Amino acid sequence: MLGLLNGIFPPESLLEVARSHATALAKLPEEVIQKTKCLIQDGLELLAAIQFAAERDAFTAAISAPAAQQAFAKFLDKRGAK
Repeated sequence: MLGLLNGIFPPESLLEVARSHATALAKLPEEVIQKTKCLIQDGLELLAAIQFAAERDAFTAAISAPAAQQAFAKFLDKRGAK
């Protein structure tokens, strides 16, 4: 999860706080902003790849389990009986 919350503000001051943060970011060197954005994106892609691999491994294990194999065989036996 990407945490973007760094404060809680009353609705009436939200725009002022957002503009203040935007102004502070705009004063940073462009290279810093670009590098930070790349690092965040790379991190998200890495996390997604790790999650997809974990899901693939869990699915492979689940369909390889004896109970799953029995269920598949039972289903295929019913289809062949028609």
